[in-house]
Amino acid sequence: MKKTLYKLVFVAILALATVAPIATFATYYTTTQAEEYANLETEILQTLDADKMYSNIKFLSKTPRVAGTKQEDAAVKYINKQFESFGYKTEIQTFTYNDYTIPHTIQLAIDGFPQSLTPLAFEYSANGNVSSEVVPAGLGKVNEMKSLDLEGKIALLQRGEISFVEKLSNVTAKGAVGVIIYNNTADKILGSLGAENEADIPAVLLTQAEGKALMAHLQKHPDAKLH
Repeated sequence: MKKTLYKLVFVAILALATVAPIATFATYYTTTQAEEYANLETEILQTLDADKMYSNIKFLSKTPRVAGTKQEDAAVKYINKQFESFGYKTEIQTFTYNDYTIPHTIQLAIDGFPQSLTPLAFEYSANGNVSSEVVPAGLGKVNEMKSLDLEGKIALLQRGEISFVEKLSNVTAKGAVGVIIYNNTADKILGSLGAENEADIPAVLLTQAEGKALMAHLQKHPDAKLH
């Protein structure tokens, strides 16, 4: 066990030495101590197995080891087994973290609307299945929504001036149950909330053309329900 620990320390020092001047690790040793460490270094180097190192790397690099996947679990078990084979007592500790999974189904339809809509995923938006009236709410700024009733409604917003997160936060505070944001330019729109957030309502993105067409439809059919 003691010898294995020395191996680990020495290999760690070798790894660090590749990115920092060796003088960083300089320590004063007596002649006897220097000889002992030199002998230990030689002994360790003689036991290193390059083939085994590359074998480990080859096994671990076969597939991506994304957190939370079966591949990551297999890599953990493999590394754990290697340490146990060296005589170490090991413990695998688990922890939780937030993650985003791209939705496999995004659908958007409004009563009486003649064209099909192609909504895009809003990264870190919550899942949801909502049917309600749609209320145009400008850019989603607080002062724009003072007189609007968004309780239980879906808010239709234009991109711009304030962040996506702020837009969702503002309409959620007014009781909205869903959000549609359309682009303010003809370019392709991509959107992210950056991370998990408190605005726990579904949100999707539309192109500028789709948003304008939807706005025109709502002017003629203000009570139309969107699903």
